Amino acid sequence: MTSLEQTEPASQRCDDCETGEIDDLACAAKGIQKQSEVTNESLVQLEPFKTQFETARTDYTGARDTAQADILAAWALLDTIRKQLRCHVEEETREHLWQALRKVIHDIHECAGEPGCCVGECHFDPGYTGGDDDDHGPDSVAAGAEQIARLAGRIERYRKDTKKASDCFAALIKEQADLPARATQYKADLDQLEADVAADVKHQDVVRLWARLLVAKYHLDNIWKGFPTVNSYVDCLCRALVCTLRGWEAIARLEGTKAALECREDAEATACLHKQTDTVAEVLSEYDKLCPPPRGAEEAESRAENW
Repeated sequence: MTSLEQTEPASQRCDDCETGEIDDLACAAKGIQKQSEVTNESLVQLEPFKTQFETARTDYTGARDTAQADILAAWALLDTIRKQLRCHVEEETREHLWQALRKVIHDIHECAGEPGCCVGECHFDPGYTGGDDDDHGPDSVAAGAEQIARLAGRIERYRKDTKKASDCFAALIKEQADLPARATQYKADLDQLEADVAADVKHQDVVRLWARLLVAKYHLDNIWKGFPTVNSYVDCLCRALVCTLRGWEAIARLEGTKAALECREDAEATACLHKQTDTVAEVLSEYDKLCPPPRGAEEAESRAENW
């Protein structure tokens, strides 16, 4: 073999073999894979939600229609019992019981929330990359482990908010079965109250009976759970569905970003360890990049051009 065949011309030297770019590509793929996995996780929940929402208006309207007969009967019973019992309860006692009921209702609202829609406004940022909350520009992005930790914290928060919205959606769907059952129970409670009033011939238990009457009225006043119309119910259900969807979209994006960053952190740690354990090879590699080709190679190239 001649020296011409043995020597690589300087013009053909490749100085750009940075394998880190392959690591970047592999990590980007891991991010995409993780995003896809979380998206598939979300579809397990979202696809049934879609089916339930499509029939929700009809199903809830039917539930209200079914409950209506028991509700009307319960109101009629309430009025009858009130007329039977009122003259046996002193006005001051009635006033004190009413004040007590209002206090208990206030406490219930404090601990369980007001009736009505169970989800508020939701805010998810799928483009968050681990920077400060108020600035997503390059200067705000933390480096390395801190950036990953911020992403993990944001993902945890988004998962909690998304679960709250999805739990709200599930509770609203359950209301379609709960409403008729609740109306039936309230009617049965008033049937029992009417029987107990009739049995109290000496009027010795009128305070408890009046308290039960007030609670029964409170239940009937709130039979719709804060949804006076079908539209108000469907609007809340829609909001819960949209919040759940937006939450999952953001979670999937952020999980993908986090997975890619974790991969790059691991690749950098591996490269650092290699520099520490095979330092001579690393030094020679950098030396080859810094030094010009030997003079013999330049002369061989010149002879090849003039041959």
